[in-house]
Amino acid sequence: MNTSERVVNVLMGMLQGEKIDLDGYLALYGKSSRTYHRDLEAIRDNEYFNENHTLHYDSTQKKHYVTDNGVINAAEILAILKIVINSQAMPKEELTEVTNKLIKLVATEDQSKIKKLLAMTNKSYTSSVTSPILPRVEQFSKWIIAKKSITFEYNEKNNSLVQSGVPLGIHYEAKHFYVMMYLIDEDKTVLYRMDNFDKITTKGRAVNVPASKRLDVGQIINKQISIERD
Repeated sequence: MNTSERVVNVLMGMLQGEKIDLDGYLALYGKSSRTYHRDLEAIRDNEYFNENHTLHYDSTQKKHYVTDNGVINAAEILAILKIVINSQAMPKEELTEVTNKLIKLVATEDQSKIKKLLAMTNKSYTSSVTSPILPRVEQFSKWIIAKKSITFEYNEKNNSLVQSGVPLGIHYEAKHFYVMMYLIDEDKTVLYRMDNFDKITTKGRAVNVPASKRLDVGQIINKQISIERD
């Protein structure tokens, strides 16, 4: 292993949360104390590393470790997470996964603080849906970009309808994600709750929906939600 490979290996370990000391370094790489400190200096002096990370020394354990400076501050990520949690739009398992990923965007020293501030909120969390929603958000996003038409069953108020349409957009309102759909056979545009779709199949060709059928989302959301609440 040459010098560059060794430095990268040491750095990658610390980026994954490992702490390194001289004894461990010597045992692993068979190099001298001088080389150990030279490798650490190479990491500390790298401008790309310093943009987002800081190299520390724990004098008690006599080990070096790395912290993340974060790409977003703690207040911003806390506000975002509070909004996400209050939406109740994801099952608890998905919420936990998203929360953990977002927390990693802040400085390492602030991550535990955010977790404490969210602990009680997460404990009492109640979801508005029972099945995973993020895979559907991802899939519908791909269909929208590709202008794909789909055939699907839509379940609402104990009724199941088989329809064909083209997804035009994804929207969020009142604890649920919605898909704006242009229904081909009926030549109209409606909003459907994303979690009510079932047995979806795609058709091969792309479909260009007329501009006149791309309705104002605000008006259609208010109308659709008022119907659902009746």
